[in-house]
Order: sequence, then structure tokens, then C-alpha cells
Amino acid sequence: MNYANIYINGLIGTIYDNNGGVQEYGTELIDVVKQVQANSLAEGYNVYINSEGGVVETGFEIYDYLRSIGKPINTIGFNQVASIATIIFMAGDKRTLKPNTDFMIHLPMIGIDGFLNSLDLEQAKLELEPIEKRLVDFYKKATGLNEEALIPFLRKETTLDPKTATDLKFATDYDAEPMKAVAYLKKDNLNTNNQMTEFKTPEEAKSFIDKIFAKAEAILGKAKTADKKGFNVVALAKGTIVNVDVTDANGAIITFPDVADGTMPIVGDKATVDGTPAEGEYLMPDGSTFIFAGGELTQIVPPNEQEVDVTALQAENEALKAQLETQTTNYETAIVDLKKQIVSKFEKPDPATPPAEPNGGTTKRKLLKD
Repeated sequence: MNYANIYINGLIGTIYDNNGGVQEYGTELIDVVKQVQANSLAEGYNVYINSEGGVVETGFEIYDYLRSIGKPINTIGFNQVASIATIIFMAGDKRTLKPNTDFMIHLPMIGIDGFLNSLDLEQAKLELEPIEKRLVDFYKKATGLNEEALIPFLRKETTLDPKTATDLKFATDYDAEPMKAVAYLKKDNLNTNNQMTEFKTPEEAKSFIDKIFAKAEAILGKAKTADKKGFNVVALAKGTIVNVDVTDANGAIITFPDVADGTMPIVGDKATVDGTPAEGEYLMPDGSTFIFAGGELTQIVPPNEQEVDVTALQAENEALKAQLETQTTNYETAIVDLKKQIVSKFEKPDPATPPAEPNGGTTKRKLLKD
């Protein structure tokens, strides 16, 4: 089936202070709706969630919307699925947690600035009780657990590992194996027959190898600053415009300069790579592919539409490695032979060896003694 990817990252909803001012912007319902509308022809949706939670009402709004779409929904939790983000996660027909994901549930909380009196506390209690009941009833229905089993988890602010969350029916499945980093040689040095291009000189071979190591160092450097799950969001203005940096599976950082209110990239967004308009295909950590043309994201290809022959890639990598090693050895041998030839042309003849006489004759000469 043709599934589109939806991304929910960071804070859910917008946090306001007591004066009505915005403290922090997060993902709103409209951000999710836009992503779905941009992929309206999809037969289903993979919803990737990495969130610490946020506003309860916004979380339920997103849950209700996802359930109302009328198409299959797969939710995939990675890194952190906490608080109200767990409600959104439960919208999936299939709910999968990636390795090392923290799945955290707790009772609702309310933030109040300044000093409190008994009336303030009573009012806070009245506001929290219906929200608490709503959460408990929701979890009971979704998991089949009774209230006596749920309340201890919620009161202790419990963090569940993927297996436990699956055993308790919060998730339907979990990935047992951690994601593996993949490194391979690009086909820049292959000719049309899929054979390694021969280097003209040893300098060319050395330059090619230097480029490989330089690329590896660049990838490692970028990986240290990027979010470990692939997304690094940096606010430029107070919630109006943000930069969304997406790190692909090979370490390239794709910058989306005009994304509003913390939304994740969707088809139609502009992007740059190293300061130039993004172009071509970029494989993402989740297995999807971002396709760009003229600096614009034109398509997001879901993981299940791509057939990747890992065994073939490994075999190809080994073949490339063997070819490179063979050519390097050949060049080293050629350099040694060339050096011998050059040296021999400048060596003085051995005085103890008489030179050959023209026409095959010999010359009698006296050997000088010291």
C-alpha cells in the first residue's frame, strides 16, 4: 500500500503564561492536518512520534482527527513518547515502539505561577479531576487494564520500555533490534558498466581516498550536533518561523528555512543542503526517501515502497573494496618499478665491469689500483 509519513516532534500544543502570552509553541492540530492534506492520495499514514507531551486538549484533538481520517494509521514511537503524546500514539491501528524509546504515562498536572492559597488549590483540583478521569477511562478502554492496575502506574509517573508497553497493550509491537548505521561507497567512481573507473595516476587514487575519509569525518561531525533521531529544530523567532534541520541516513543535513510553528517538513517545503537548493533523493533514518527538485520537497516515498537488497549492497561494497585495494597495490608496485627505472638511468657503471665492445668485441684495459 501507498503510505505517507506524518511527523509529530517535540511539544504538543502551545503553552501560555498567566497573562495570555505565549511561552512556547508546539505542534498543533492544524500542523498535522496540513501534512495529511499534502498527502491526500495516500492509502494510509505512518505517524512518527517523538514528543515529551504537552497540552492535553491538543493531544486529544490530534487523536480524534487521526481516527476520523478513515484510512489505516500506523503510529511509530521513537526516542520519547510521553504524557499526552501517548494518547496520540494510541490512534494507530498498529502501534510500534522503536528500541530504547521511553514510553511515559502519568496523571495530569497543572502549572500555576506565584503563591497559592487553599482556594487556589481547590480550584486546581476541580480542574484536574475531570481530565484525570478522561485519561484513566481512555487507557482502560485502549489497553483492557482495569483502574486498579492503571492508577499506580499513573501516580508514579511510570516510564515503560518498549517490551513492557507492548505487554500492557499500549503498543501492539516493538522492534527488538536497535537501528543499525549503514555506510557504503557511493557510485561516483563507477562507469556505465558498473565497474570501478581506473585512476590515471596515483595522485587521483589518493585524492579519491582522501575524499572518502573527509566525507566520513564530516558525517561524524554533523552527527554530534544533530538530534540522534534525525530532527533538530531551532527557533529563530518567537514561534513564527523556525529552522528544521533533518539529518538523512548518510549524515547530510537538510535545512528547511520556512517551516512555521514547529511543523515537520511536508511536500512543497523549500530546503537547502550546505547552503544550496536541495536536489535529488535523500534516504532518511526511518527508511523513507525525500525527493527534491530545484530546492523544493516534491515527494516523500514511504519505506515500504522501496526494495533495498541489503545482501546485494554488502556484496557490492566488498567488490568495490577489493577493486580499490587491488588498484592501490598495482599503483604501489608501479611506483616502485618506476623508481627503479629512474634510479638506474642515473647510476654510474661499475668500473670493474668492462663495457661491451661494438660488434660484440672486447676491449683490453688495465684495472687501476689504489
